[in-house]
Amino acid sequence: VNPIAPSANACTHRFLVAGHEISSTGTAWALYALTQAPEVQKKLREELLAVDTETPSMDELNALPYLDMVLREVLRLHPPVPASIRVATHEDNIPLNEPFTDRSGEVRDSIKIDAGSHVVIHILGLNRMKSLWGEDAYEFRQVPKSISRPQCVRADTLL
Repeated sequence: VNPIAPSANACTHRFLVAGHEISSTGTAWALYALTQAPEVQKKLREELLAVDTETPSMDELNALPYLDMVLREVLRLHPPVPASIRVATHEDNIPLNEPFTDRSGEVRDSIKIDAGSHVVIHILGLNRMKSLWGEDAYEFRQVPKSISRPQCVRADTLL
């Protein structure tokens, strides 16, 4: 009897269930966002109907720029992973955009992170920061022709 098999089987099941939930939740948010922005829905429909087949390949879907922008906007507003935790492998200093005054009155322009410290990255908060995204940071926007704002923060980019 292989003692690893039940554990691996359980992990595979969790992975499939988690992946399914993330996909279905993302789809639900995308559909909701499109109901709130009929002009985006119309333009996206036009782009999708211009594809020559009813069963497009991934390459054909990846070649649709407006679909890509709409999906990025949905993921910005409704990330499937709203926060992520990382463990620092070595001591480091994280520079800050703006200095702050700590409890002892000392002005700091970076945050010291010790090796082994847990660092929480609030993806949802970053993707809705008005200082980054503008006053309409909480709204699903008409997707611009060219993206002049930052790309959304995703958990898979936080390595």
